[in-house]
Amino acid sequence: MQTKVERRMESISELGILQCPKCRGKLSVEGRSLKCQSGHTYDFSKKGTVNFVLGYGEENYSKDMLEARRKLMRLGLFEGILDRIADAVAESGISKPVILDAGCGEGTGLEYLDEKLKEKGIEARLLGIDISSGGITIAGRTEKDILFFVADLGSLPFSEQSLDFVINMFTPASYREFRRVLKPGGKVLKVVPEREHLIELREAYGLKEYSNDEIVAHMAENMSVVSRERISTTFDAEGHGDELLLMTPMLWGKTEGKSALAPKSVTVSASLFILE
Repeated sequence: MQTKVERRMESISELGILQCPKCRGKLSVEGRSLKCQSGHTYDFSKKGTVNFVLGYGEENYSKDMLEARRKLMRLGLFEGILDRIADAVAESGISKPVILDAGCGEGTGLEYLDEKLKEKGIEARLLGIDISSGGITIAGRTEKDILFFVADLGSLPFSEQSLDFVINMFTPASYREFRRVLKPGGKVLKVVPEREHLIELREAYGLKEYSNDEIVAHMAENMSVVSRERISTTFDAEGHGDELLLMTPMLWGKTEGKSALAPKSVTVSASLFILE
């Protein structure tokens, strides 16, 4: 029986779209590493993940924060958004899409998306990248056939015109790179928070009102907006206030001694933009 690492190495070889982020040469599996013709080498971890950015970007999130996010995601924090993303993929009519989650964190969203797409009869090839090595370490635990990499948004380790969709959810974007790796007709599924997103937390801890105007303007300057859909749900956070505070970057360092102020439920409000 194949090990997890062997399965993922085989999947990478079959996919054949990995590219060295240093020289843009094609990467091939050699032994337990990925190598390009220029000699750049990237080793597989014990979980079958690969780190393309060794030496930086590895300490931006704590393990506790990532585990808190994973727990809340598994409780359904962003299910409404992920359900709509699955619908958008299905509506494309592509039966075996190659999908990248650019900024996948600890990978829980991709695990959920894998299940939803399979329910729709879609056999997607799912890829996740994040700059957080801690997040990718957690993501690599999954037994699902999802490939995870530590990588920089500004230098994606994929060849030109190799992806059908790029998901970019609540994270920075690199539209130049997204355009490079998308196939003709490929789409970016960009999720941007709205003013009401987690508004209960903002009000409880005295934070200023949020605006997405700059994010939306930058997006429109770089890609064409095919559609915009508002998604709003309510998440029952009762009993999970500590995890909610821990996973929310805007609250870091602002809630000491004030955990009792954590709301019992929060609004999840975002717009899904389909871009090309």
